[in-house]
Amino acid sequence: MGTVWWEMGVSYEIMGDLVVLTARERVTDEDFRKAFEAVIADPRFQKGSKVLTYDLESAYEPTTANPREAAATISSFMGHLAPRVAVVVSKEASIGLGRMIEKYCNEYGIEFCVFRDPNEAKEWLYPEKSRF
Repeated sequence: MGTVWWEMGVSYEIMGDLVVLTARERVTDEDFRKAFEAVIADPRFQKGSKVLTYDLESAYEPTTANPREAAATISSFMGHLAPRVAVVVSKEASIGLGRMIEKYCNEYGIEFCVFRDPNEAKEWLYPEKSRF
């Protein structure tokens, strides 16, 4: 399928009905927004795809300390994506931020969950089948 790299430090890969984003280097909320826009514009993209984000190496720097705004940004793409987003992180601070974003995503009807284990994230995204 092929990975697409962006200068912004976020890459994506489309694997059928799964979009995998990988954050590297310093990334911001704006970088993620641009990556989502690129994914949706990709001819391989399938409407209703689920999202798996790996943020294991990046120095994620939210442009806002407001998790509610991050959730609103995610919700703006929900007409294109499935309302189920999994994020795999390695830093304790990222887990805390993710839990706050999760709370606000729920207000938009989005299931957002943070994991440390990639396999658990994949199983959560696809509970109806063991695909990984």
